[in-house]
Amino acid sequence: MTRPGPGPFGDIRLLRNHWAGPAGPRAYYWYLTFACDAAVCDLATRSQQALAFPYYDPVPPQGLHMTLDRIAPEGVCHDVGGAAIGACGLDVPHRA
Repeated sequence: MTRPGPGPFGDIRLLRNHWAGPAGPRAYYWYLTFACDAAVCDLATRSQQALAFPYYDPVPPQGLHMTLDRIAPEGVCHDVGGAAIGACGLDVPHRA
């Protein structure tokens, strides 16, 4: 028999895959990605190895990202690029 893991979640035996479907209305999001940053990918890999618990699912380096902001709900915004610029608070002139 295996021993429970440390901390308040040590007795959890089953986790629900919260990525299996949308939790709410679909939307566009602003992400930072790190697949092309070798230093970040190396640090993530070393950190994952140091935290190798059986109940963690490590993210492969090409999947590393940081969600910054929701730009707009799907179907509401027809100018996603403009909404992204607005989410950044930038005042960029419209090109004709």
